[in-house]
Parts: sequence; structure tokens; C-alpha cells
Amino acid sequence: ARELAAVLGERGLAAPGDIAEHGMPEDLVRRTLARFGRVDILVNNAAMARSTRFGDLKAEEWRQTMEANLTAPFLMTKAVLSLRTRTQRATFSTDWLRDIPSRASERREKSRT
Repeated sequence: ARELAAVLGERGLAAPGDIAEHGMPEDLVRRTLARFGRVDILVNNAAMARSTRFGDLKAEEWRQTMEANLTAPFLMTKAVLSLRTRTQRATFSTDWLRDIPSRASERREKSRT
């Protein structure tokens, strides 16, 4: 994140961390507002995939995957949505919801080969 932010210069903001951690989405939104003054768009594109077959998947691996793939985007969307109610200036991408079944299907096909 820091390397990319360095390349982007003033247009970038490095924000390493676990978005599913308590308070992290709100902190990231505060930092973004402090740096840029607004949030125009939120794209939730981080995801975690496991190559483990479902029957071999451990409960903790399941929890980690759900945190990364569902909880983190939910929390980020909720944090940015609070801005929308105050400023009416935000755009949201829900492609991550639509893509979950297709990505799961792609991984399943790859594991069969």
C-alpha cells in the first residue's frame, strides 16, 4: 500500500491494516476525509480465497475468509454510507456481492483439474 501511495503521490493514501478490525473502517474514512476532503467512490475489491477443499476446511479458515470477503466490505460500506447521509456524495460498487458465486465457481473448477 505504501509503495503504491508513493507512486501516486498526493493522489494516494496508504492504509495498511485489517479492515474487519473494530474501528478500522471509520478510521480509514476519517483519514481519507482529512487527506482529500471527501469520498467519491468506494470499491470493495479485497478478497481471500482458500484452496482447501470444503470438507477439509477448518472453522478458523472459514471465519477468516468470511471476515475478509463479507464482513470487511460490509463494514467499509457502512462507514462510507454514514457520509452519504451527511453529504449525499458517495458512489458504491456492489460488484463484490455479484462476483462471490462466480469466483467460488471458478475456484471449484480449478480445484478439479
